[in-house]
Amino acid sequence: MMPPIPVALIAAEVPADAQPIQALIERTRDSVRVRLIGSARRSVDATYTLTITAGSNRTKQGGNAHLVPGISVTLLDLTQSTAAQWGGVLDVQIAGGRGYRMVLGDVF
Repeated sequence: MMPPIPVALIAAEVPADAQPIQALIERTRDSVRVRLIGSARRSVDATYTLTITAGSNRTKQGGNAHLVPGISVTLLDLTQSTAAQWGGVLDVQIAGGRGYRMVLGDVF
């Protein structure tokens, strides 16, 4: 198994230190694992949605998070079986602020 790969922000106007939810990806020969990690420098409320497409399968999950400084939490841990290419989109909306989008995977 390969080590987790932090995914860079693809399309956003939100500075990196203001992105409280990040994705870590582990890819194996027959699956992909996406973990959403919440960590904030200040207290923040955020809503997130992760959509993964792998082969003919599509999975959509999301939630709300209240993040506090100094505490990192796993918000979502999703494993999708696939030998095919996969793609994903993480949308995050920060309460009282701007949202951002991360594009993940082999195909977009």
